[in-house]
Amino acid sequence: TGNTTTEIKADALIGAKYNLKAPYQDSPTTRWVFHRTAMAAIAKLKSGDGQYLLQPGLREGVGDTLLNVPVVL
Repeated sequence: TGNTTTEIKADALIGAKYNLKAPYQDSPTTRWVFHRTAMAAIAKLKSGDGQYLLQPGLREGVGDTLLNVPVVL
């Protein structure tokens, strides 16, 4: 999808999400799973308007999300 072991790109993550078959894109059980070094790189990615792609879970019991999909470390 354009990502490598040393570089993660926002456009490639968006592509990966939308390459999923439709039932999985909107499934409540769908999750991103990343190693902590990948998460460190992803946490720095911003959209074109300067917003971080990784959104912190601000409520108790709600974890971080990436492109509106929960993230597992």
